[in-house]
Amino acid sequence: MIKGFEIVDLTHLLNEKIPTWTGECGFQKRLVMDYPENIARVMSYSCIANAGTHIDSPSHFISGGKCIHELTLDKELCVPIHCIDVSAKAKRDYLISCEDLEHYEKTHGKMQSGSVLLGCTGWDKYWNDSVRYRSADKDGNIRCPGFSAEVGAMILERKLVGLGIDTFSPDGGNMSFPLHFQLLGAGKYLIENLTNLDKIPPVGAYLQVLPLKIEDAAESPVRAIALVSTPPISN
Repeated sequence: MIKGFEIVDLTHLLNEKIPTWTGECGFQKRLVMDYPENIARVMSYSCIANAGTHIDSPSHFISGGKCIHELTLDKELCVPIHCIDVSAKAKRDYLISCEDLEHYEKTHGKMQSGSVLLGCTGWDKYWNDSVRYRSADKDGNIRCPGFSAEVGAMILERKLVGLGIDTFSPDGGNMSFPLHFQLLGAGKYLIENLTNLDKIPPVGAYLQVLPLKIEDAAESPVRAIALVSTPPISN
């Protein structure tokens, strides 16, 4: 408990059944030794780098780009949140547009530099149904909500540090990955497979997203939380 704030967990539980981009198993755990025969329980974990809720650093798509261990805590990983909720209209292939963001800014004010933009589509409700969450077409391509490619220019103009969403990709089903190339190419990061974004206000909350500090990594699972200000208790 942090006085004055509610902590909202934005991270999916990791297990062997989580949805993955390819549909294959993305996370495994096994006992190395166990009590009572041994003094302690020791476990081994094996996972793909983009298992569950995770972060993409610029080096994921950009040769020579910033790696996971180079992302800074104070300026990139612990920052204010702008959260746009389109869950009432987001269906398969829905793309959050510049018009959506312009309406958001008219209502809640201009997105501030140094913040992160999170897109709430409500897609996380399908997390425990891998087939529905992937929503793949006949060719096996992922089909989920995302952001339109044009949104990238607004993010760069507003000098945001990153973009996150509660689906597999901010590019949705666009397999040319325009936002990946544009934003990662500009030194921004992407967070994918978030959850509980419906509990985040449009403005005023703070993100803490903590990847494993792996040298030269392009991606990493994260524990992401939001700090949401709570109203003071009156006497």
